Amino acid sequence: VNLLLPCLMCSRRQGLWQPPSEVSLLMLTLMLNLGGTFAEGFFKSIRLLSQPMRWTQRDHRLVFVTSEGFSSGFLSVTTSFPGVSGSGSGIPLGLNSLWFGALFALVNMIGSLLCYLWGCRVGRLCFRRQWVAILCFCKNWRMISGGLVLACLLLPLAASPAFAVLHGRGSDHSGLAGGEGSLLPALPLDLAEPELRPSVKLPHL
Repeated sequence: VNLLLPCLMCSRRQGLWQPPSEVSLLMLTLMLNLGGTFAEGFFKSIRLLSQPMRWTQRDHRLVFVTSEGFSSGFLSVTTSFPGVSGSGSGIPLGLNSLWFGALFALVNMIGSLLCYLWGCRVGRLCFRRQWVAILCFCKNWRMISGGLVLACLLLPLAASPAFAVLHGRGSDHSGLAGGEGSLLPALPLDLAEPELRPSVKLPHL
């Protein structure tokens, strides 16, 4: 999420990454939080229904562990990036409207509560009627998550030469931070400030 969203939403003009509009950030924040709270209610409902039988039945233990990971770990990234507080505080500054900022936070809170309750209801229904599909998803998710972990480890190593500074295009080391002389531009690291770069220089391997 932290890597793909800035790349998908930020535009590149005149050699620099440009942040998305304020309206786009607000809609993205609202959609991520509403979708995240729905999924959190969905997986927490499945986790609670599988909890009494997780010690006696292997399938229920697998579903319990998977739903626990989704509801407490994976979805926390979705519901916190970008933050509701940061977007809500940016509305009065960007749009000069304190009431609109308060209305955005209120709609977010009420909508998140309704989506959470909706997710809990859908989770209970799916647990009773779509148990085979839930079990199949949990079994396949172990392989998918393992592949994602390997991709996160191997893809940066494979792509590092394309983002590295070519030594034959100058000896000035000031271009290391901005990616000057590299085959590909430096990726944006933040939605609000896509050109923000860490000040600590990493050692070269």
